[in-house]
Amino acid sequence: MTRTALGKYEIRGHLGKGASAEVLLAWHPVLKAPRALKVPFDQSPETTDKLTLEARTQAQLVHPNICQVYDTDEADGTFFLVMEYAAGGSLRRLLKDGPLEASRVVDWMVQAVEALRYAHSRDVVHRDLKPDNLLLSAEDAVKVADFGLARILQPTEEARTRAGTVPYMAPEHLKGQATFLSDLWSLGVVFYELLTGAPPFRAESQWELASRIMSSDPEPFGEGVLDHPPELWSCIRRLLERDPARRTPSAEALAEELRVLQPLLGPGLLPRAVRRPEAEDLADVPLSQEPTVVAHDWPQGRGGPRRAGSVAPALVLPLQMAWRAEVGSPIVAPPVVGHGLVVVGTTGGELVLVEEAWGRIIERLAVGGSLPAAPAVLDGKAYVGGYGGRLAAVDLVERSVEWEAELGAPVGATPAASKDTLFVPMLDGRLVSLQRAGGAVSATWTAHGALASAPLVVDGLVLVGSRDHRLYALEQEGLSERWRWEAGGWIDGGPAASGGLVVVGSYDGTVTALELATGRVVWQMRLPAWVAAGAVLDDECAYVLAFDGTLAALELRDGTQRWRVRTKGRHLGGPALSGELLVIAGAEGLITARLAADGAERWSAPLEGECLGGPTVAGSTCYVAGRDGSLMAFR
Repeated sequence: MTRTALGKYEIRGHLGKGASAEVLLAWHPVLKAPRALKVPFDQSPETTDKLTLEARTQAQLVHPNICQVYDTDEADGTFFLVMEYAAGGSLRRLLKDGPLEASRVVDWMVQAVEALRYAHSRDVVHRDLKPDNLLLSAEDAVKVADFGLARILQPTEEARTRAGTVPYMAPEHLKGQATFLSDLWSLGVVFYELLTGAPPFRAESQWELASRIMSSDPEPFGEGVLDHPPELWSCIRRLLERDPARRTPSAEALAEELRVLQPLLGPGLLPRAVRRPEAEDLADVPLSQEPTVVAHDWPQGRGGPRRAGSVAPALVLPLQMAWRAEVGSPIVAPPVVGHGLVVVGTTGGELVLVEEAWGRIIERLAVGGSLPAAPAVLDGKAYVGGYGGRLAAVDLVERSVEWEAELGAPVGATPAASKDTLFVPMLDGRLVSLQRAGGAVSATWTAHGALASAPLVVDGLVLVGSRDHRLYALEQEGLSERWRWEAGGWIDGGPAASGGLVVVGSYDGTVTALELATGRVVWQMRLPAWVAAGAVLDDECAYVLAFDGTLAALELRDGTQRWRVRTKGRHLGGPALSGELLVIAGAEGLITARLAADGAERWSAPLEGECLGGPTVAGSTCYVAGRDGSLMAFR
């Protein structure tokens, strides 16, 4: 049956359909404006969660060349996205008539790369650029669409799945290592196809095509298009370098190169006048001629299937367990995520490297002595110490111990790492400054009690709490003391700093905010039980979790209690903040997500074991380590 309405929207036509969704032309009766509604065929919670992630990622990218997502909505049991309507359709529709004029193609590529430059500057890699996802407005402006496979990355990070559309995937993307340069490859494939009418790599099957992309050069350019300036083909050839190190280095560099090309191609045709079609004019055109594959479609997948989709900068609930790795020895500190790995230390003295995507244990490194604290990870290196009295530097790329430093006493907490220096807290009261290159000791300072608190490096200072009830501020160079402040109990939770304030909790249940520069007390708040873990801060609040399960949000400016709730169980680890959610895990074997705005519970799940170190959130995944030796990933 043909739809005539969906919620408040009048349905005026059918724009297309793909394997998983259809797109309808709709009319907003109040705003008197057209909209595109993306309606998934599968209305399961997993699919709607995926579309919500897509909408959230795309809605945060506000740019004239990115198709805007206005809203998500649900009507009559049907979930859908409300998007900007691009009257000109996709570039795929134009390819039906063969190669396109070079000057117009370059103009489109300039606009597309501006959208990419904007997205990449916000750490978003698209991962599914193809003619189907490059739309045109009525004024011939490019609109990059469909961020359903987008991923939030740090500049040196890789998206370690094989989600994408094979003819447009870069060689490293096919191996499961997509980066920002993989988007440039995909745009190069589109560029080639628009100018020649066919993609640069062709084969009879998807697997043969993937092999050809990873091992062969592009198809030679046809004779009919060789009259274009050689600079044009050189530009495309650099985009299609198999080795990313030889590829055009950034979207910004490509934008500059294309602007140089524009005057070489002449004025070209005037922009098309595109009439917004009426319902009776619309053809049922497929959204994509090529299937988008997800991780578990790929035959070389390592481990079980992983949900494909975009990764937002905040968790979207509800979560499900994605994988569980049995490490074998108890884990009493939170996991650390970096370089595609989840890194945990065990009470058995091993640093275990687990594949972030699939949960496969790929290396076990013996460090010696129980490891009671999480490692510090920086620039592809993990620094970890334990009760064996040594600090080890582990290369996460080579998966080997680079150096070890003998310190003569147990390491009680996570070291702090700066550009060139490590600051290691010792249970004999020493704070030892080591050179990151080689591990040579450069300075030592001693408190009057054990250091079981992770130091914090901020504004040229090293802040560290001690079991002598004091918080110390030391100069980063030389470790001379600038100020000290005395609490009413041990300080085992690491300090946190924001906006010139330091927030620290102590074993007498007091949470204190101090001036970073002077150590002067700004405010104090008392909780009903001791605070064993550090606070987590956003721009407005400090979120503190006490041992008895009291979770409180305190205003940073004056310590006013915004809200307080009592959670289940005992808690030695602190909360994790992800967007609008706080995630906590405790010794009672329960993981819970609560709203940062009011502390209301949104989701919880059993862990089947005690969690002593608290959860770790990275992107859209929450990692929890258990005292039973299990490491779990929730997505």
